[in-house]
Amino acid sequence: MTISVNQGAWRPGTNNYEYGFRSIPNIPITNEPSDANGRRWAMLHDGNAYRMYFFKGSTDDTLYQFSWNGSSYPGTTTYRYGAPGWIRDLSVIGFPDDTDWSRWQMLHDGSAYRLYAFRYGSNDQIYQGAWNGSAYEYGHRSIPTLDLVGFPSTSDVGRPAMLHDERNYRFYVQTL
Repeated sequence: MTISVNQGAWRPGTNNYEYGFRSIPNIPITNEPSDANGRRWAMLHDGNAYRMYFFKGSTDDTLYQFSWNGSSYPGTTTYRYGAPGWIRDLSVIGFPDDTDWSRWQMLHDGSAYRLYAFRYGSNDQIYQGAWNGSAYEYGHRSIPTLDLVGFPSTSDVGRPAMLHDERNYRFYVQTL
């Protein structure tokens, strides 16, 4: 499997995530195991490195981790549902009826936990909400609708990911 991702970033003062803005437009992924599941992936920035994760095949207990700078990632090797001190079930409110929940992402930008989902039937509009203290609420402390601008036709918007790297809000899609 050869994977690359198209990347863009939010242009401040607009509703736009622009392909190549403050970003490397296309990034190849190297050395992935043959059973890395490209349909189930996520991105993360931990303050030091950009990290990409793929599930191993059809498992639900093993993630492959890729890093921009190759440094190690400390911590646990498992994710635990209902860990002490964490909210087990989170409400989502106010999102439009045409929200496509099969294409959603989350990020934390240092001040808010944000939730994004495509508008159903659209490949260039994303709805945004944020945690209001009791639920993820559409438009809360957010631009309600964002537009993707200039992404090439090779962008597989069925496989999106987002992150915030302390400077920029970044949007990624795998290439077809």
